[in-house]
Amino acid sequence: MSFELNTPISDLPFGVFQQLARAIEANNLWQHIFDNNDAVYKLSPLEMEKYSRLQDPGTHLLRLLGIRGQTIKSFISKLHALAKVYGSDMDKPQLILKRKFCPVIWARPEQILVSIVGDGSQLKLQCKTSGFPTPQYQWFEEDRLLEGVSTSSIVISRCPCTARNVFRCKVWNVVEDGQEWSSFYRANGKVYYSELISNIVDLSSFASPNQ
Repeated sequence: MSFELNTPISDLPFGVFQQLARAIEANNLWQHIFDNNDAVYKLSPLEMEKYSRLQDPGTHLLRLLGIRGQTIKSFISKLHALAKVYGSDMDKPQLILKRKFCPVIWARPEQILVSIVGDGSQLKLQCKTSGFPTPQYQWFEEDRLLEGVSTSSIVISRCPCTARNVFRCKVWNVVEDGQEWSSFYRANGKVYYSELISNIVDLSSFASPNQ
C-alpha cells in the first residue's frame, strides 16, 4: 500500500506504521522528538515517564500524533528540523516515510570556512553542506586520506608552515542497499548517491608569524 504526504500518521499502512514505531523507539529517539516546546510534540513530565515505561511507546506516540492532526508531511518537517541538531539519527524515520532524496550542496559560498581557535595556535576547517540522507565527510591532506576523521570539521596546528598545507574535503550522501526502503530509492532512473569535493583551501593568510 502507498501513502501520500497528506496522509495522517495514524492512517499509515500497518507495516510502515510498525517500522516507523520501531524506528523512533530505537535508542529512545522519541524522547528527542517530544522533548521541546512545540505544542503538538509536547509531553508533560508525567507523560514522558508513562511512555518510557511502555514496551512499545512508538506505537502509542504515533497514534497520539494522529489525534493531534499530524500528517506525513508535517512529521517529516519535524524530523528534518531535528536533524540539524541530531544529524543522521533522524534519517531512518524519514527514509521509512520516503522523504525525497536531496543531493548534497554547499551550505555557503566558502566551501571550507577557516577560523582561528583556542589561544591562536590552532585553525578550525569546517566543511558545511546539506542534503538528505545526512552528508558524510572525509578529509584529505596532500591527497592523503586523514584516517579516522569523519566529521564536518577538523582542527589543525597553526604555524609558519601552515601556508604550505593543502587540505580538501569530500562530502557525499547515499541511500544504502539492503534496507527496507532501498528498492524504492534505488529503482532504475532514480538518484540515490551524490558527491562533492571542495577546492583546496588557501591557508596562506592564516599562517602564524615566524617565532
